Amino acid sequence: KVQRYRVQGLAQKCFDCARSQLFEIQESFGKLLTAIHKKNKENIVLVLADATMQTLKLLAFMNAKPYTTLGSFITQARSFSVKPDGFDEFINLVVDARFLDLECLDAHARNLFAGIERYFYEKIGENMYDGDLTQLIKKK
Repeated sequence: KVQRYRVQGLAQKCFDCARSQLFEIQESFGKLLTAIHKKNKENIVLVLADATMQTLKLLAFMNAKPYTTLGSFITQARSFSVKPDGFDEFINLVVDARFLDLECLDAHARNLFAGIERYFYEKIGENMYDGDLTQLIKKK
């Protein structure tokens, strides 16, 4: 009986979680674009890793599919049917370790962030950042 249990309203719940990630995505990409602008190669790997993980987390919610294991996040994300514009090019840049070309990284990061915003704009409209601000409060 436990194995047959299915979450009711899974698609909407996952979409709500994805939307709540928008603030973290915005913060991560803001830090990444700032590091690129300042040519901060010393710390770019950590900032890029955060933006990548936030994006991968978002994709799991967008597709309502959990990842099997940390070692398969990127492989699974590549196969998802719902991906924002720019994801494939961005993740290829990360996997191929071409991120020290800051101009290229800047272009791909901006393209992916715009793709994420476009996805939510199409679903929610221009008020995608207006909503319940309690999402900003980290739960203990």
